[in-house]
Amino acid sequence: MQKLMILVMLLIFALLAGCAEKEQIALPNVPPETYVALADSVRNPTVYIQVLHWWGDDRDGEVIGYEYKWVLAPSQSSCNMDTAWTFTEATHDTFYLPVSSDSTTHRFYVRSIDDDGAYDPTPASVALPLVNSPPKVWLWDIGSLPDTTYPAITLKWHAEDPEGQETIAEYLLWLDGDAVPRSFGPTDTIATLTPEDFKGTYGVRSLYLVAVDTGCDTSNVVTYTWYVREPEGNVLLIDNLPRSYAGYRIGDRFYRGSLDSCIGEYSILDIEHFGGNRYTHAFEALFDLFDMVIWYNEPWHDPGQGRDTLLLSTISSIVPAYVEKGGRFILASHAAVGTRGVFNDSIGFAVFGIDTVYLRDASTDFDCKRWVVFGNAGIGLENVKVNGLFMGAECMKPASQATPLFYIPPGTAIPEQDVNYYVGIMNSYGAGKAALITFPLSRSNSYHNNQYVFCKLLELMLN
Repeated sequence: MQKLMILVMLLIFALLAGCAEKEQIALPNVPPETYVALADSVRNPTVYIQVLHWWGDDRDGEVIGYEYKWVLAPSQSSCNMDTAWTFTEATHDTFYLPVSSDSTTHRFYVRSIDDDGAYDPTPASVALPLVNSPPKVWLWDIGSLPDTTYPAITLKWHAEDPEGQETIAEYLLWLDGDAVPRSFGPTDTIATLTPEDFKGTYGVRSLYLVAVDTGCDTSNVVTYTWYVREPEGNVLLIDNLPRSYAGYRIGDRFYRGSLDSCIGEYSILDIEHFGGNRYTHAFEALFDLFDMVIWYNEPWHDPGQGRDTLLLSTISSIVPAYVEKGGRFILASHAAVGTRGVFNDSIGFAVFGIDTVYLRDASTDFDCKRWVVFGNAGIGLENVKVNGLFMGAECMKPASQATPLFYIPPGTAIPEQDVNYYVGIMNSYGAGKAALITFPLSRSNSYHNNQYVFCKLLELMLN
């Protein structure tokens, strides 16, 4: 019986041993293999813009991604291109490679990564002999740029690259003495230097401009040297009377003489010598330097000449903001408002305090003609008398909140005889003031008082 029990136990142990799982034998992971396309175009020197393709193969799993890197030629070490391994799931990409000389050779490495996190120990690679032609850049109309400005100027430029316009990466612009250049994007072709850029340094200044392509190559260096004047006083007088127009000397003498007598120190900007500053942003930067801006292109005897608004359209968009934040703006022009004026929208009328501009018909502005112009005695303005007949002045009706300055009373030989026709209005707008004069105050000196009257207007504007 005992022997039988032993035999049964041995049988049970044998059966249990036979049911045990067989031991598994683990095989090591095989790393993936990587391949990169070698097009015929890269066997010989080619352009520095390259489209590369790669792929991987994993015999015992799958490829989940790649890492690539560039090893640049030593001569390109100064170009800021990332040369570390970069992960991607893509199998192709476009690369803009730095080639800041005629030619160079860079090497591309790529390695696969499998689902076990193993890297290809022997990355695929290809050496690319590359060439690059530098871009060219130039300033527009450099011959017409002014030889003297205040510390604000607008410049325009253009660039070309033999590899295509899309390869322009940036423009670098700097003034002499700058430690770091200003960078502009590839679509920028205009820049305004403001007083902050000049940092209070006046006299002879030089500007430099280069274009940089996506291959890190730089263009020729464009240089522009001119004299930067320091602003004087808190009033800017803008002379918009060209010397080709009759009577410009009368206007120049009147406004300069008036400011000499009642202001003293002020700055003068002659539009004819404004050159590259004839852009809105340059005017905007200049206006901010002064408490008051006086702009004159008032009419004279020949009505055909007086209709030219010249650069008024350039400043029409910035005058409201300048006045609203506290600036004083005086405009002496008969072509500023109405059907042919640049301040003919609701904003312009609001700035100057205009309710209505009298029109002869749908296309022609109303012309007021009179020798004697009445001043608003209630605010201390005297009457003035024009030296000869003036033609083409705009006649206006002030808004209710505006202050009349000058008017032609009933009895003037014009269609409506029972109303005053105003040729001067002053208006408070925001924190500042604006005034519009539409007759030739500079030629209104038969009573020998036009400078006195203008100085009174300056006093009203500044207080």
